[in-house]
Amino acid sequence: MQDIKLLYRVPGVAEALGVSRAKVYQLIQSGTLKSVKIDSSRLIRSTDLMEFVADLDRAPDGQAQRRRDEAWQHMVLRHSGG
Repeated sequence: MQDIKLLYRVPGVAEALGVSRAKVYQLIQSGTLKSVKIDSSRLIRSTDLMEFVADLDRAPDGQAQRRRDEAWQHMVLRHSGG
């Protein structure tokens, strides 16, 4: 059985999205990316991350599809051990 990661730390989300940690914190602060806090750790649910990425389709810059595909591919590879 394959383990499914339910929560991601900010550095993992930054890596998956190809942005800086500061940008992830900015997205959280603005409410664009939902997060939860457990003790002193800021965590992002996998479902909230996927929702954020899906919403990038509405981005006006034309790069949304590429960013979504890259983030999805990274998450899939990470879970498959590749």
